[in-house]
Amino acid sequence: MPVWSGNQETPMEHTHEYDCVVCGAHFDSQDDLARHDRSAHAPREAIDIHKPAEPMGNERPRQRDRDDDKRMS
Repeated sequence: MPVWSGNQETPMEHTHEYDCVVCGAHFDSQDDLARHDRSAHAPREAIDIHKPAEPMGNERPRQRDRDDDKRMS
């Protein structure tokens, strides 16, 4: 949407310098983007990096390839 600049008779395009890569929201400053990221996309509880991940339902056994066979010998 054009933004009118002062008393000029032509609109000046408003550009957003920072875009959220997750949802596409536009921001004018890096601070605004960081604030949005923390409030909208940060996990609500701490993540335990040592806890095994919960299954997603698309897991399959790992396929062995020739490089695995060479390392095993």
